Amino acid sequence: MAVDQLTYELQHSPSIQEIAKFLHVQEEDILEAMEMSRSYQALSMDKSIESDFDGNNVTLFDL
Repeated sequence: MAVDQLTYELQHSPSIQEIAKFLHVQEEDILEAMEMSRSYQALSMDKSIESDFDGNNVTLFDL
């Protein structure tokens, strides 16, 4: 993985610019890929996501 390789080589977490340069792509492409990867993270069904009108916690099970 590019980030792992760059972290090893640079001895720090790579910046968006460093990742883009390493992969020969635009910085915007890296940002879009990072944003898309977040949309596929699993959510716990019993984690509170907001409060309803009565102040009670609402979970995905409640929806």
